[in-house]
Amino acid sequence: PFWLKGPRKSARKAWQACIARSSTCAAMSAEHLSEEEQMALALKLSLEESQTHLGEHPQLYQEFRLPRSEARPEQVARVGGPPCVEVDIYGVEGTRPAAGALLQINTLDQFHSPTFRKSAEEFMSPNSTCGLFTMAHSIIVPKLLTQAVEDAVSTASGYLRLTRNELETLVSAKGGLRDVDVVLPELREAMRWLHESREKWIAGHAADFPGTTEHKAYLRAWVANYEISDWLCTRVLPGSAVHFVRYNQWPEHADATHEESVRIAKEERQYGGSRADGKEQISYADGDVLFWVDSSEVEKGAAATEGTCHEMQRTRSKRCASHWRAFRHDALKHSALAPMFFPVDLNGHFVFCLACELQSEEDSSAYEKSLVVFNTTSSHYLDWPSMTRTFDLAFLDSLDDGHPASSWTML
Repeated sequence: PFWLKGPRKSARKAWQACIARSSTCAAMSAEHLSEEEQMALALKLSLEESQTHLGEHPQLYQEFRLPRSEARPEQVARVGGPPCVEVDIYGVEGTRPAAGALLQINTLDQFHSPTFRKSAEEFMSPNSTCGLFTMAHSIIVPKLLTQAVEDAVSTASGYLRLTRNELETLVSAKGGLRDVDVVLPELREAMRWLHESREKWIAGHAADFPGTTEHKAYLRAWVANYEISDWLCTRVLPGSAVHFVRYNQWPEHADATHEESVRIAKEERQYGGSRADGKEQISYADGDVLFWVDSSEVEKGAAATEGTCHEMQRTRSKRCASHWRAFRHDALKHSALAPMFFPVDLNGHFVFCLACELQSEEDSSAYEKSLVVFNTTSSHYLDWPSMTRTFDLAFLDSLDDGHPASSWTML
């Protein structure tokens, strides 16, 4: 897929993770493959690995933790500047990231065929369903959180405080994110929605799909960023706001096709970035944007039942980092609840995140700023740039108010 290209090396990370668990000759020769071929191999190996566990349960129980202080900023090429520059969301001299940690919790194995293959075949869904799980989690997590947290407590900055017991309830295999009966219905709804959306595009552009091969290929293509955003615009629940952290794909527009090409041109041209002809490396000039936040929300007082939720009036806001900073500072002045829900584009994978203050395992009276990452593979993603970036977006209140948003440089 074209969105895997660029300087971020997500494909390389993915196949390296698979190689670490595989002894196949194909994996060991991956050094000689292109990035797209490496990602294809990574998916193949991950699928093969899952197939060896067909008799096992779909639940995953791995957890990983990374202190924010140990995370590294992303490096990108800059037009007319040094070979690469570090992209730090704080980007202002004298500011530091918030103290805290990233916690990844693996929930259900998206490749567990006995559990999910029947639904995927019914709706002709992509083989890799992380995007669909992320769409489902955007609905499920706010619902479960309301049920799991008996007495919602927030800090002066508006962050939800979550106990360890409440987190365990949220991810439980009985009524939580590891419960297939909880997740599968919403996952199927996401699959249904995606299938119908793509069929509608095909029907309106029949000349672009002359045969069944083209038709099936389009239906089974990986979930695109704009599709997740569209889903959020139609499904986000009353009283919740979901903030999708997306890479700017404008530099790769030339490789996009069908509706994706149209949507990137319409929604992301303004964010800039360029790629020289025949080269993978993306470069950014002053004022260009590496990532942006696509927010969808419904006012708390929206009057409608869950069954008619799609008919509610929703608000969509698109913000680059400097606009996000202004938005957060304005919310703090009005004591608004801090953003909690973040679907995230890792550039090759999707996850859903919850920002909160989480009870310490060592001291039950202490709470730590935490980005809890719900993931549907057995891999580790906390050291990927998008994860660090999302933590910083979530806990932006620690910035020095003396630095105006206009002082931000290339983000």
